[in-house]
Amino acid sequence: MRHEEIERLIHKRLDKEITTEEEKELFEHIRRCSQCREFYLEMERIKQDIFNLTEFFPRVDFNTRIISAINIKRHKIWYKAIPAFGSIYLIGLAILLFTPLPNYLFSKLILTLPGLVYIFDKIKPFGNGLFLLASSFLKFNQVVIFTGFLLSLFIFYTIGKILKTREVL
Repeated sequence: MRHEEIERLIHKRLDKEITTEEEKELFEHIRRCSQCREFYLEMERIKQDIFNLTEFFPRVDFNTRIISAINIKRHKIWYKAIPAFGSIYLIGLAILLFTPLPNYLFSKLILTLPGLVYIFDKIKPFGNGLFLLASSFLKFNQVVIFTGFLLSLFIFYTIGKILKTREVL
């Protein structure tokens, strides 16, 4: 039991957390007990060996060499496509800024706007029905949701048929 207490004091001394009274008690016991003295000297030698170790710092390319040695690919394939997408974006932006294309597209949209308004005016009752259908989804009633889904499929099918026949005529 006494040797365990002395071992604890030795560790406190090595960590520089020992009080003067504990240090006196430690050295008094070490003078009398050869086993604890050997343990203390061995611990002091290990401490000195640890402090005398030279520090090792790997070279700057250490991570790169390790990753290449174990064949890990760092970048995914699409990383190589980023410059291509960037250049396509810049070319598209230059075309929009320095050509008459946006002006032409805007004038075509203005000319077809009355036609779009006419189509939306004809679809307005269906839009109101779709709004009622969407509001039924908010109630979370399974029967209403299913019938609304079937009704919306029917409405989209008939609208598609009507618009297709009008385009043919």
